Amino acid sequence: MFRRNKLFFWTAEILLLTLIFYLWREMGAIITPFVTVVNTIMIPFLLGGIFLLYNKSNRYLLGKKM
Repeated sequence: MFRRNKLFFWTAEILLLTLIFYLWREMGAIITPFVTVVNTIMIPFLLGGIFLLYNKSNRYLLGKKM
């Protein structure tokens, strides 16, 4: 009976989304240190990969006679 009632469905949907949003905001204090550590580790690797690709492409282009 409740599954067929649109009012119940939308009320439950809004309450569930509100609960998810509230929990997401509360978990920010827990997740922030992990995000900081991942950013500290990943950014140098990403920059190193970009520089490596840039270096290989420059060697290829400069070694090729135009």
